[in-house]
Amino acid sequence: MLGTHSKVLPRAALAWLFASAVSCNCERNVPFKQPGAQETKTKTPPANEFQPTLGTSFPAKTRRITIENTTLSLKGEDVRAVLALENPKRTKAFVVASAQTSDLLRVAQPNHQDPKRFDSKPIHELARPEECTTESASIRTLSSRMALGTVRWSCDRSLVDHHWIADTKKAQLLEHVSSLPSHQDGRPRFSIQFRASDADHNNYEDLNASLKIEHADDPILLELSWLNRPAGLVRDRGEPEQFIRHLADEAWRILGKKPGKDLAKAKAAAERALYVHRVLCAESGAARLRIGGAYIPCRESTATARARAALAAVMIREGKLHAALELSELMEDPTARASQEERTRVDAEWGRVKQPATAAIRPLVRAEVGPDANLRYQNLFFLNDDVIVLRTHVAQQVDIRADSPRLERLPRPVSAPLTDAKQTMQIERVYRDCGSYSAMLSTSPTRVRGGLQNILVPLSASTNTVPWPPTKPSAIKPPTRLPACPAANTTRFAVAAPTIVAWAPQGFLVTDQERLNIVSAEASGVADSERVALESSAPVPLPLRGSRMTPDGSRYVVEGHVGILVTQRGSNNKVRFLRPSGWENIPGLVRAAAIAPHAQRVAILKGHTLALITW
Repeated sequence: MLGTHSKVLPRAALAWLFASAVSCNCERNVPFKQPGAQETKTKTPPANEFQPTLGTSFPAKTRRITIENTTLSLKGEDVRAVLALENPKRTKAFVVASAQTSDLLRVAQPNHQDPKRFDSKPIHELARPEECTTESASIRTLSSRMALGTVRWSCDRSLVDHHWIADTKKAQLLEHVSSLPSHQDGRPRFSIQFRASDADHNNYEDLNASLKIEHADDPILLELSWLNRPAGLVRDRGEPEQFIRHLADEAWRILGKKPGKDLAKAKAAAERALYVHRVLCAESGAARLRIGGAYIPCRESTATARARAALAAVMIREGKLHAALELSELMEDPTARASQEERTRVDAEWGRVKQPATAAIRPLVRAEVGPDANLRYQNLFFLNDDVIVLRTHVAQQVDIRADSPRLERLPRPVSAPLTDAKQTMQIERVYRDCGSYSAMLSTSPTRVRGGLQNILVPLSASTNTVPWPPTKPSAIKPPTRLPACPAANTTRFAVAAPTIVAWAPQGFLVTDQERLNIVSAEASGVADSERVALESSAPVPLPLRGSRMTPDGSRYVVEGHVGILVTQRGSNNKVRFLRPSGWENIPGLVRAAAIAPHAQRVAILKGHTLALITW
C-alpha cells in the first residue's frame, strides 16, 4: 500500500485506488479523493456527524482499475468514477461507466473463485443520444447507506446532468433525477444538492433535494423530499404545488392592500410562481427536471391558476391590457382552471378599467350556429362600414343601417377573409398545447399540390425549443401536427389570445401581448425562425387581408370573454377596453370579432347573438 486512511474517515472508506488506461502501456497509481481531507486541517467535525466519502473520477478510455489488489475490467466500457466501500464480508465498489451509447451505474464485488478479479452488474443504464458525449462523472456517499452518482452530458452546446441515488447495502437503485438544459443558453437553470436524513424519525434515512432555480436576480429555493419506505423511496407529491400556492397567495395578499401599493412585489411573487410551474411541471411543456425518467405531473394545478389570475390583476393595474387579456383567457386552461372566486376578482379588476363614455353595444340578430362551430377567423367580417358578413352553412349579410336588421343571403360567394394573397392557405384555429401556442392552417384543395392538408405554425418562441432527447437539425421536418406533450393528461384547447389579426405579404400578423409579430408560412412547410417583431411605430406591410385589422393597419381588435381591446398603433399604442353596459345581458362567450374598415365599429358574435359595439 502507498498510503494510509485519513483519521477523519469512516472505516468504510478505502484508502487507495490504482488505475491504468487501455491506451497507455504504463501502470498509473491514482489514489481515492479523500472526503473532507482538506477541511480536517483547520476544522474537526463532530464525532456523530456523517462524513461523506468521495470517489475517484477518471478520464475517458480508462478500462481497468485496481482496488486493494483486486482488478476491475469492463469490456467495451470506460470507467468514469469509482466509489469503493469496505463491507463486513467483502469489498464493494460502485462504478459509473460509459459505453458507446449509454452510461451505467454498476456495483462490483470480488469474484468468489478468483478474489483478485471483480465481477460487476449494472444497477441502472441511461441511453445516451448520439448527439451527446459524457463530459464528466463523479460518485460519493450521502449517508451510511446511500450513494450519489452523477454523470454530465454535453449535447450540442447544452449540458444535461443525471443523478443516481443508490442503496449501498442492498446494491440497488433508489431514484434517478435528471436536470435538462434550458431553451436559452443550454445550461441547466438550477442546481441540485442532495442530502440524506431521517426526516420522519423512524430510523430510516430519507432523501432531500434542495433546488436553487435561477430567476432574474433572485434565485428561487425549493425543497423536494422522499420518505424511505419498505417499497423504496416515495416522493412527497405536495410539491411543487404547495410552493406555487404559497407564492400565489402572497401575490393576492399584496393585491388586497391599498391599490397601487407594492404592485411590483405582487407581480414578482406571481411571476416566480409561474416560473416554478414552467420549470418543474410537465404540463408547462418546458419542464427541466425529470424524476424516475418522467416529468413531474402537476395535473390540474389550482395554485398555478391562482398565480395566473393574480398576474392578470397586476397587468390590468399596470395598463398592460393585452397581457392581461391573454392571462384572463388562460383561466379556461383545463390543466389549471381558475376558481369562481379568482374569476370574480379578475373580472372586478376589468370593471375598473376606464372605457369611452360613448361606448355602447347593440344586439343585431340571432345567428343559428352550432355550439362547437369554428367561427373565429373566417366567418365574420365587414363587407364595408355598414354591412357585416357572417359565414355559417351559407354566407349571409346584415345591413346595420336598417331599423330591424336581419340576415339575408349574399347574392354572390365571398372568399375567406384571413388568407394569404394567393388564397392558398387560411387560418383555422390557434391552439395552446403543453405551454406553447400554435396556429393550424389549412391549404386550398384546388390551389396547392397535394390538396387539402393541415400545417402547424408556432406563433411565439417555443417554451421547449431544446427538445429532449435532442434531434439532429437534418431530422427536423415541417410539422403537420401538434407535438406530443410530456404530460399525458394535458389537453389541447383553442384560445383567443394570442390573436392573428391580418395577413400581410411577408406573413401573418399575430399579437404578442403588447406588440405584433410577423410570422411567415408556406404551403410546403414552416420555418420556425421566420418570426419578426413589428415595432409599434413601424408601418404595417400592405396590402392586408383579414377582419381584425383596418386596411391601413392603423387599428386592430382582439376579443376575449371579459371584453374586447381596440388598439390604435403609433409610437405609443393606445389601447381601448370595451365592455359596454348591456354586455352581460347577451348570453354566451365571444366567438368572433371584426373591425369596420374606416368607422369606429366592431362586430362580435357573442353566443348566438351578432352584436355591434360603437364608441
